[in-house]
Amino acid sequence: MQVLGFDDDDRAFLALPAAALALATALVLGLGLGFVLDRSSAAAVPADSPAAAESTEPQGCVAAVDRAVEALAVAREVDVALSAHTDVLNDLRARRVTPEQALQLSAPLLTEGAERSVELDVLTQRFEQVASGCRG
Repeated sequence: MQVLGFDDDDRAFLALPAAALALATALVLGLGLGFVLDRSSAAAVPADSPAAAESTEPQGCVAAVDRAVEALAVAREVDVALSAHTDVLNDLRARRVTPEQALQLSAPLLTEGAERSVELDVLTQRFEQVASGCRG
């Protein structure tokens, strides 16, 4: 499965693995979201409060790992939908399907991907809320 990317230097299309693109996007979004949530949670919960002590307990860290596993499973579903959609676009580009067929095939994939993406955002926020106390 390949995604097309544009190379400005020699004006040619380069093939990029879809999983690499999805992973890079998830990492960038995760880092940005983690930074924002970490900064907001640090301001909201004083270090000497009972809530801060509660989040550093091993149970909280186990919950964080559980939430991360859930988020990774949903991220995989987003990747599958993106891969399938890219296959349709590649078929359209190669003229194996008509534009109407491509639209018919892609619409459910895009809907599924969008729904899973929203779910992934929610799971990521829940993970960050619990995991912030587990970081050393």
